[in-house]
Amino acid sequence: MKYNIVSALCIRNEEWILPRTLDILSTFSDKIIILDDNSTDNTKDICLSYDKVDYEDWPARENMILRQEGLRKQKNIDRVKQYNPDYVFFVDADEIPTPNIMDFFEEIDESINLWTLPWYHLWKDEDHYRVDSFVTKHGVPIKMDPFGGAQRKGHIMKYDSTIDYKFDVSLHKSVPMEPMNIPKPHSTIETVGIIHYGKIRNSFLNGEKNKYYAKVESQTQNHNYEQRIVHHELCKDESTLRLENLCPSMKDWSNYGITTEVNYDKDR
Repeated sequence: MKYNIVSALCIRNEEWILPRTLDILSTFSDKIIILDDNSTDNTKDICLSYDKVDYEDWPARENMILRQEGLRKQKNIDRVKQYNPDYVFFVDADEIPTPNIMDFFEEIDESINLWTLPWYHLWKDEDHYRVDSFVTKHGVPIKMDPFGGAQRKGHIMKYDSTIDYKFDVSLHKSVPMEPMNIPKPHSTIETVGIIHYGKIRNSFLNGEKNKYYAKVESQTQNHNYEQRIVHHELCKDESTLRLENLCPSMKDWSNYGITTEVNYDKDR
């Protein structure tokens, strides 16, 4: 690649998708920094099998529901310093970029300090993504359309070694992907996307993921556990469901020798 790129991930129990994610990130990343929050599956062994991965365990704590997400992301950006890259790619293990990110990195506008990418939520299967928006019975707006106001992910940050990048370390959940103090200008990419597999994984479909989120929110944000369960289940509402076909080329990395598939049976 033309530029030195470091990818940074905070993960836990990602054996089901991690081999594909790391295979793809390895095509354009000089280093992949991973902070593992006490995985109980085969995540660590998978990470250690990749030469480009700089792996670190996050210390165990008495209450694992206290996710310490802000602290973990701060730890990761601090680890980036030793590599002094041109760019940092912030992404989660279940978020895979489209192959044309390779061309984007070769032609990137160096005047932009932060790029954000559209987020395609796979729904039902790997061939469709959700594009509708709705308001839950509790009045919470949910936007799924990658180009209709939905949250953007897969942030690409131009790295400046003179800046002491900061995350909000007080937060346990919903911490932004990028540091708080990235100078302008920022911009968006419409041609490169992030394919999100999290809505078709078993732990989301069977409700276990929502139970976990509700526990986190009840213990760290003083929310009522049962009310948060209802909230998260309402966010799965399909009364307005509209799906679009995902273009096969958006997930086809075979031109780069990558044919690794997602193994949903290993999702915990």
